[in-house]
Amino acid sequence: TFLFSHIVQQSVPSLRRAAAAPEATRAALSGALAACCALYLLLGCLAASYFGPDTAPLVTLNFELFTGGAPAGTARPLWARVVAGWVTLLPLLTTTAAFPLFNGVLAANLVHALPPKLATPTVAAALCALPPLLLTGAVTDTTFLFQLCGLSGFAIVFFVPAALQHASLRASVARWGEAGRDTPHSTCFSGARPVLAVVALGGAAFAQNAWTLLLRPLLASLVGAAPGL
Repeated sequence: TFLFSHIVQQSVPSLRRAAAAPEATRAALSGALAACCALYLLLGCLAASYFGPDTAPLVTLNFELFTGGAPAGTARPLWARVVAGWVTLLPLLTTTAAFPLFNGVLAANLVHALPPKLATPTVAAALCALPPLLLTGAVTDTTFLFQLCGLSGFAIVFFVPAALQHASLRASVARWGEAGRDTPHSTCFSGARPVLAVVALGGAAFAQNAWTLLLRPLLASLVGAAPGL
């Protein structure tokens, strides 16, 4: 969540450009993201320590049977049912609210890659919105759906930034020569080696998650469907 928020937050570039002191925004954003990361870690640790092995992959599902302290065998109070419903539906509400924002950003980038006859904002928005809406209609496991969406995060967090850094470095060198390798914005992560390291780390993490989420269950189902093997 920390890495994903740091790289994908659409408001950061606009905020930095509009700030009276752009150089001061790095500390503010880093502090905000660090606080967000700490809160997520605290929530995860508390949930795991309280629910133990019964912790659901999507932790809000653990609140589905929240009783509000009502004795066993008695009806839950209304406020407990409201809290349970709100917490359980929260991921759905937040994801649904963010969908138009992400879809608009993706469509704004896709429209430039479409053929001239199709290069309209409406067509680009439809091409971005319809596939996930139609595919999620065939998936009934909410936990699996969120995990499947998480696989795309590897491209956004690891592969795309690494590719952009590599392309930026090549463009800078092509324009300024060897002096373009060291710009006012260069850091210790601006060279070719960090790019390769990020791609390698992202590739390994993606392979492990793809194996756990997709390939291993698929292999198990194939083996189970062929009892002679």
